[in-house]
Amino acid sequence: MELQRRLDKDKVEIISTSVSPGGVVTTGNPNFFYSWFLPIIRLTFVMPDQGAITQLFAAVAPEVKEKKSAFAGQYIVPPGKVAAPRHDMMDEKVARDLWETTRSLVNKYLVANGLDELTM
Repeated sequence: MELQRRLDKDKVEIISTSVSPGGVVTTGNPNFFYSWFLPIIRLTFVMPDQGAITQLFAAVAPEVKEKKSAFAGQYIVPPGKVAAPRHDMMDEKVARDLWETTRSLVNKYLVANGLDELTM
């Protein structure tokens, strides 16, 4: 949302989205779920190649570019549908604060490694 707002303000023709792959079976699942829950995950989550479909949709689907107003700055969930994000994620002040905090931390890293700071 914040990136799209900034891109639109600067008249940059890029579409920014937030994307959820949904529930995906990965080798990291055992680190986050109790062992008794893992069989349920294997039955209800999708495999990684299927989990990539929504990200691929956001990146290359012609309708995303053709219907920019429907997808720009939106939250996309499987299988390529716009959904409402959590209510707190729609707070513009929270979005700006997160942007500034992230930019500050990234810039510290860039400077420490002899690279130019981000200006956006």
